Amino acid sequence: MIRKLKKIFINITALTTFIVLTACISSDDKDAQEFQYDAQLKSFNSCDELSTYLLDTVDQERRLIDYYESDVAVLGAPVIEVDAVQDSASGVLAPSSESSSSIADYTSTNNQVTGVDEADFIKTEGDFTYIVTGGFFIIFDTWPAAQSEELARVKIAGNTADLFVYQDVAWVVSNVYNYDYDVSNADNLVSFAPRLNRLVHVSMFDISDRSVPLLIRETTLEGYYVDARRIDNRVHMVTSANIDIYPLLENETQLDIDDLLPVLTDKLFIAGETITSTELISDCADIYRPGTANGTGTMSVLSFDLNDPESDIKRQTIISNSGMVYANQQHLYLATSEDNFWAWLPVMEGEETPIPGTTFHKFSLLSDPVYLASGRVDGYLINQFAMDEYNDLLRAVTTVSSWWSDEDPVNSLFILEQSGDQLIERSKLTGLGKKGERIYAARFIGDKGFLVTFRQIDPLYTLDLSNPDNPRVAGELEVPGFSTYLHPLEDGLLLAIGREVESNSMKLSLFDISDFDNPALLDSEIIGFGSYSEAEYSHKAFTFFAKDKLLALPVTHWSNIFISGGYSYSDVFNGLKLYKVDRETGFEFFGEIDHSNFYRDETENFWFYPEAVRRSFFVSDTEENSFLYSISSRGMKVNAVLDLQTDLASLPLPVYEWDTFILQ
Repeated sequence: MIRKLKKIFINITALTTFIVLTACISSDDKDAQEFQYDAQLKSFNSCDELSTYLLDTVDQERRLIDYYESDVAVLGAPVIEVDAVQDSASGVLAPSSESSSSIADYTSTNNQVTGVDEADFIKTEGDFTYIVTGGFFIIFDTWPAAQSEELARVKIAGNTADLFVYQDVAWVVSNVYNYDYDVSNADNLVSFAPRLNRLVHVSMFDISDRSVPLLIRETTLEGYYVDARRIDNRVHMVTSANIDIYPLLENETQLDIDDLLPVLTDKLFIAGETITSTELISDCADIYRPGTANGTGTMSVLSFDLNDPESDIKRQTIISNSGMVYANQQHLYLATSEDNFWAWLPVMEGEETPIPGTTFHKFSLLSDPVYLASGRVDGYLINQFAMDEYNDLLRAVTTVSSWWSDEDPVNSLFILEQSGDQLIERSKLTGLGKKGERIYAARFIGDKGFLVTFRQIDPLYTLDLSNPDNPRVAGELEVPGFSTYLHPLEDGLLLAIGREVESNSMKLSLFDISDFDNPALLDSEIIGFGSYSEAEYSHKAFTFFAKDKLLALPVTHWSNIFISGGYSYSDVFNGLKLYKVDRETGFEFFGEIDHSNFYRDETENFWFYPEAVRRSFFVSDTEENSFLYSISSRGMKVNAVLDLQTDLASLPLPVYEWDTFILQ
């Protein structure tokens, strides 16, 4: 059943008069007051008020663009960009591929916070593994390891992105591009005419019979997928949409509220019937705006109950630029930034320089998502690991790059606490790093923090956060290169992934942080000239099996040019490299898994583009056998850890036609 959307009529002429009057502030008034950001979110009393706010903000954005292009861009200065983005120890024993023993342990997604599952394109329970790739949702039976096989394959609309699995329900999200928007087609995903070139599509399946997944629900909405978290049975998905309102202002004198806000279509498949509804992602009463505008786009939090897949989807929306997501089991934070033209708002209002910063919006997750508070700090986050909540305090590290004044970057730590609807600064530690350095990696672990800055060397800083009123730099260590991901291990160790600058190669570092004030480098490993890995920028590609002290990393490495059949080739290793990691011996190369058989046939001189291995996981059984599963875009391999050269299983995966090409 399609719900009719409420129509709101806006008098554009009257609104323009209002904007002009409010914009005509005397220069004396502007000079008398320093510009102040108002981060707190405010609700709307009516849809008319919301519409007025959106149109007012569009006009403000237009004036900002004109100001930037006339007074700033003439200097040849770049637009300010937001830094992106944009995530158990014994020896290995002999395998038994025919073992009938049961699963004792397995690795899962490398999540930032314990108890908070992060969305990824692969999930495993050890015995069953679920992958979304090539436009399909695929279920594998992966135990016993040597008998791994595909059980089911279901076509998914669009470009499959991520999934979650909880008990007997699978939740799959995909991005739909350039879809055929024929709303007269009853089989179409949506019953509205989308105004964006991308839709977010969520499919929910009953997988109580793993070989026959049954579609329960499809939800399709305007916008693009940002991120998602699962806490027990609840999935919290964040999406963003930016509808172009300018043509509406130029061509219309009367506007619907649904002309200004993103819409969704929801389909329930119950007892052979399809129940369809179309509505705004959020009603006007469930939409919030910041006190100081920073865009006309929207960020929405949609919550799905996997215990009751047919229940209402809870939604809240804020009007803001997009941003990063952090969540623990109690709270979710949206970190948004004044990127692009909006960073120049203070200058247009009388300040001498921009004040680029990040605003945190805090939501409660104890029941349905409920907005709690907001706060703002100077600078931008490098990634989600630059923020963390501990004992109800938000910690964040940021960098301010003041290119407009040729000043060096400023790196700072902020500790914020909630007071009413505000996140207020409890303490700050600024001037982190040496002259000219900026943040490249961060990690918080309890009352400790770790920070990597870089310009020519890689200083690792340890931060003592045990006294939130007086955070301090506890220790410092300088090593060549830089790190982009920090991972805590047991026994007072910290493992870092980064790059060695001179050879432009991937580098592993193992730090001893047991003496917190005096961190020490135990060992480092450079993985081949020009090597790189998805694990350098995505923590989900990082796998450490504590039981066997084994690190598995996707690695791509081009080398050894050779000539065959009159053609010149660069030999490429495109697979998984394994290292034993130990306090006493550091990094020891253990072996590798090669996926080249999935993308090239030497006998036919036929190559697909060598897609990299992207994920891996370990499974061990009650007889102490360990098995390694590696996944690339074209296939999944299964190997016994002590016999990496023998493939127990090699299962091809579907790929998008536009993702491949032939080298001959």
